[in-house]
Amino acid sequence: METSDSSLSTPGRIRSFAWAVALDAVAVDVARSSGRTYRSDQHQGLVSAGTERRASAWDELQKAGIASGPEAIHPSWHTAIAAHLNPAILIRMTSTWRSRSARLNLSIQGGRGLCVARLRRSGRSNGPAEYRDDVHVDLLPEERLWPTLRQRLPPVEALRAGASSAVDRRSSRLDPHTLTDAMEASLTASMVTRAHGRLSMWAGAWATTSNCLYSIRSDAARNTMRADPVPFGNIAYELSFALAGAHEFLAGTDRKAAR
Repeated sequence: METSDSSLSTPGRIRSFAWAVALDAVAVDVARSSGRTYRSDQHQGLVSAGTERRASAWDELQKAGIASGPEAIHPSWHTAIAAHLNPAILIRMTSTWRSRSARLNLSIQGGRGLCVARLRRSGRSNGPAEYRDDVHVDLLPEERLWPTLRQRLPPVEALRAGASSAVDRRSSRLDPHTLTDAMEASLTASMVTRAHGRLSMWAGAWATTSNCLYSIRSDAARNTMRADPVPFGNIAYELSFALAGAHEFLAGTDRKAAR
């Protein structure tokens, strides 16, 4: 996202429908500029939404600084959202803690990131899920990736610890079924990098007990899963390592494409 910090402000929390309207408006523009047709995302209710609801969404987008006027996305935000719709690097994370869960999509391009977090909460452990009608939107320079992500993760030290603060909590390997019974929180993450028609993928999964962090891994030799104890900070470390690999992949495909 080749935009300056002064031209963008982070809106924080906005209604999910308003964010869907912004995505839809940019997607339509991108499709038209490339000579393609685009149909609004019907599962978001955009096609059937009334004029009053859409007007309310545009008003919210203006107040958040995303729109510069009715039916007009701010140029800098237009660039950021267009990159978010088709990023070079896309990180997805899903976390659970007690009765709460969150899904995060973070796109990275041109040294900038756009993170969208959606929260879900169930009032009872066995009750129906209650979806919050809003999303958290964060704009960030790439070097602020982990400080931004950790704010959207459950308030569990094992998940939020930075890579430089790794603390080795000695523990033995657990059977995944045993871990499920004692689990306090969990996190899955994936990263997809695209360039010149090529694809690179990375994924990881973790779970915590009262004072330990475990990495959930596939044991190909035994055709099963295993839970290995890892230091606090392992999630941040693995993510930063994967991101470095993603940039190497992008640089390598650029060099091959230039030959």
